[in-house]
Amino acid sequence: EILMFPGRSLEAKRKLYDLITRNLKTLGIDEKDIMVILIEPPLENWGIVGKPAVDIDLGFKIDV
Repeated sequence: EILMFPGRSLEAKRKLYDLITRNLKTLGIDEKDIMVILIEPPLENWGIVGKPAVDIDLGFKIDV
């Protein structure tokens, strides 16, 4: 499971799944044994420095 801010495109997620699977395969883990679950709570459900993340300039782009 990966907990992350929402905003990544389906293509970015496809690349992530592929990279995780390929890297774990190099360690001898069969791809059939790999399941990736993305958990993307909305920014208003993240509290950072006492504020909802939606109200904060995070300093990086999420919509990729």
